[in-house]
Amino acid sequence: IKRKLASNTSQFGAAATAANGQSTNGDVQKQNEAQNESKNSKLNGGVGSSKRSSATKNGASRVTTKRSSANKKDPKLRKAKSVSTPTTTSSSSASSSSTRMRNLKTPQTPQTPKSPRSPRSGGTRTPKTPKSPRLSGSASASEEFIVPTELAALAKLQLIYPRLSNLKLAQSKRIEIIGVCAHILEDEKCEESTVKYGIAGYKKVFVEQMKDKKFAVHKALYGMLKILIVRHSKAYKAQNLFFLKNLIIHMAHLKASEKKALAAIVAVVGAMTTYIGVAYDKQLIIMLNEFMRNATSSKHKTVKQQTWQFIHAALAAKYEATPSGKLIASPVLDSIEKGLKTGLSSTDKTNQDGSFQLLH
Repeated sequence: IKRKLASNTSQFGAAATAANGQSTNGDVQKQNEAQNESKNSKLNGGVGSSKRSSATKNGASRVTTKRSSANKKDPKLRKAKSVSTPTTTSSSSASSSSTRMRNLKTPQTPQTPKSPRSPRSGGTRTPKTPKSPRLSGSASASEEFIVPTELAALAKLQLIYPRLSNLKLAQSKRIEIIGVCAHILEDEKCEESTVKYGIAGYKKVFVEQMKDKKFAVHKALYGMLKILIVRHSKAYKAQNLFFLKNLIIHMAHLKASEKKALAAIVAVVGAMTTYIGVAYDKQLIIMLNEFMRNATSSKHKTVKQQTWQFIHAALAAKYEATPSGKLIASPVLDSIEKGLKTGLSSTDKTNQDGSFQLLH
């Protein structure tokens, strides 16, 4: 850039000298015009274009060279020095070179190219170690689950219940092993520890397997529940309310077309009433309270109708089981008194009909 600027200034000086030789001496009018233009350019603050500034500077340089030559020949023109503003060729050339340097763009430093990523190492991956095969008690869902026949009854339940706490096994396999559990608990020689474990562990199994939408699974669950109610009523009665609530909840999700599922639930509740409610007054009071609560507050029409029928059936069964000459215990009747008043004062037709039928 410096070399280029030096060559430009030298060419510019030569061109100015040649122009001065060709111009006529004593052109004072042009000198005054050039001076006026330079003053105007200074007053305007140098806002003009680069062409205008360069032209003004070229004219000023020409005037100075003319004036210097004219002063040497004609002494009368020396007085023009005091009138004109002193402008030197060197200052004009230096300012022009500085403006050119400003206008020139500084060359950008070339960016160093990014080094390419190093390729991955060509090492082979170590193969995964195969998992050890599981035992039959913890087999995956795709493997066939087989209950060993040589195990004791309690050990079989401890092996089966964890597999029934989810829906990973096939439906047919789940129905099959539920039948195995029912067969174990139905045996008259079943030990007390096995019965306790069978009832306590069956709560989780019942809740999880009821999530299956197939009625065949529900039917197998109801069958095992009836075995617990009939065969082991004394050990089962403390958990009766848990199963009763889940049955009523499931009843609320039944469709009008699912009549077989509704009849199966009614049969199980009837077994609860006969073997638990009638035999134990405390359990009957608990069941009546649950029936009355659903009959008066449930938003499902089928639940309302069925729970009123459950109340009638429970009181009828208790009345038949009561010896002649005796009345039903007053705590049992007190448990339905509050619900009966609520049903009579309700505007719901189902509640009114159930309450009047109960009074008759």
